Amino acid sequence: MDAAKVKELKLFVEQCRRNPEILRDPSISFFRDYLESLGAKLPPASFGSAKSPRAGDTVTV
Repeated sequence: MDAAKVKELKLFVEQCRRNPEILRDPSISFFRDYLESLGAKLPPASFGSAKSPRAGDTVTV
């Protein structure tokens, strides 16, 4: 893997550790899904006050 990409990834992970709210961004929901598929337990701050609906989720109104 390109050294610059690894450096960017490390910076991103450090930012997520400092501020899990970064993971609330809908444009990276695929990353949350991937982490969860590996068994990761994401902090509530990564979903806001309630888990954000994503593709395939059922929403009750």
